[in-house]
Amino acid sequence: MIITYYWPPAGGPGVQRILKFVKYLPQFGWEPIVLTVANGEYPAIDHSLEKDIPEGIKVYKTKTIEPFRIFKFLSGKKKKENIDTFILDKKSKSFFSSFFSFIRSNIFLPDARVGWLPLATKKAKKIIKDHNISIILTSSPPHSVQLIGLKLKSELGATWVADFRDPWIDAFWEKGEKRLNWVKNKLSYYEKEVFRNANLLITVTKSFKRNFEKKYSNSNIVYLPNGYDSSDFKSIEKKINDVFIIRYFGSIAASQIPHNLLSVLKSEKPSEVILELYGNFDQSILELANEIDVIQIMDYLPHNLITTKMQTADLLLLLIPSSRGDICPGMWFEYI
Repeated sequence: MIITYYWPPAGGPGVQRILKFVKYLPQFGWEPIVLTVANGEYPAIDHSLEKDIPEGIKVYKTKTIEPFRIFKFLSGKKKKENIDTFILDKKSKSFFSSFFSFIRSNIFLPDARVGWLPLATKKAKKIIKDHNISIILTSSPPHSVQLIGLKLKSELGATWVADFRDPWIDAFWEKGEKRLNWVKNKLSYYEKEVFRNANLLITVTKSFKRNFEKKYSNSNIVYLPNGYDSSDFKSIEKKINDVFIIRYFGSIAASQIPHNLLSVLKSEKPSEVILELYGNFDQSILELANEIDVIQIMDYLPHNLITTKMQTADLLLLLIPSSRGDICPGMWFEYI
């Protein structure tokens, strides 16, 4: 059984790792059964990913309690409107956003998806019994999903694999979060318990593996990188663009803004270059982009269109958070 919060129609790189696990595990003799959320809040929607769900795969969904809906209601957002990935991580926040960010960081532990924990755990127990599950895999973030695995391990003695697509308490996007000391201690305790109890831990970069091993030397940690699915890349005849097109796909946090590149584009004003940014972005880069004519901010694209845009670009831009040189975005493999 694979337990994941992000699952189609959710979009973004966090979905694809687990989706491809489910797609290809049957070729290696494993029958995956998926447990996910029925009414999740996602930064992007991508129905094109649904084609990768193998026919006959059992997908169970259970509802969750989402504090982000309270934020939507109080901030005047529409029910179906996606929340900006960085709305709670902006350097310059409104009083309301700052207050909600503080509540999220100090009340909803270990994260704002914790409302799914009791409902998913109850459903998981029934699935384990009904299908005689032999192994459980939990994938995060959100890291509250790992507490579902911890609970199933302690109560049922389940064999448990914990997959970390990103660090937990060392996550770069939480550097600016204002947490109370007791909250920091509680999160450290959660992480320690997960690493102490999981039968196997897998993570996406060698540096993540080394960092985890420094903290938890007794844990069984394996490096299992992201990759690409060759079936996502159609044969496209390369043509010469009228201008030199640089493209970036994904989110951009404040720590990822390529200031040097933007400075050159602003000062030199090259008429033969266009920088296209596809995805969800921090407000600060949107403000910078408005000052530079050759930058075009584009909406999030379905993954099947992203791969086409990749293959018809002249240059692909990869941005690493300035504070975390060990990050290896999943799109890196698709770029190659």
